[in-house]
Amino acid sequence: MNDSSLPPTNGRRADLLSALPEAGGFTLLEMLAVVAILGVLVMSAQAAWWRHVARVRRSDATVALVSMAAAQEA
Repeated sequence: MNDSSLPPTNGRRADLLSALPEAGGFTLLEMLAVVAILGVLVMSAQAAWWRHVARVRRSDATVALVSMAAAQEA
């Protein structure tokens, strides 16, 4: 490693490893927290979606019943 940006070492492995810049990234715990938060958000969105679907189906059924009642009266 002839990079002039690294501090000088005496060639030992520990010195070479400590001279390397720290690797960036996420820890396993951070990734687990993100997955847990996403899971909660997805479950909430799914529940809201099914409430919406039930509301639309109820509305469609009401319209169908009203139109059938109007057809029977005519």
